[in-house]
Amino acid sequence: MCALICSAPAANADAEGELLVLTCMALDESPNMTGVVGVLDSLMDNGLSAYQAALVLGKAGKQVCPEYQALIRRFAIAVA
Repeated sequence: MCALICSAPAANADAEGELLVLTCMALDESPNMTGVVGVLDSLMDNGLSAYQAALVLGKAGKQVCPEYQALIRRFAIAVA
């Protein structure tokens, strides 16, 4: 999973869009709670705070891969 997310370029508008797409691609590989944890871990391993990683995940689910919104919501409820 890190191979996808770790390859994201530095922050700018295009990079943000690419990061959102890569996040969704990672969820495509593992569309379950374990996959969500893996995405968040990869984002945090690359310098994002837990809060920032959660924002990226939520934004990806809303803008790029809405098919994962329910999964992301279930995860958020489970860890709250």
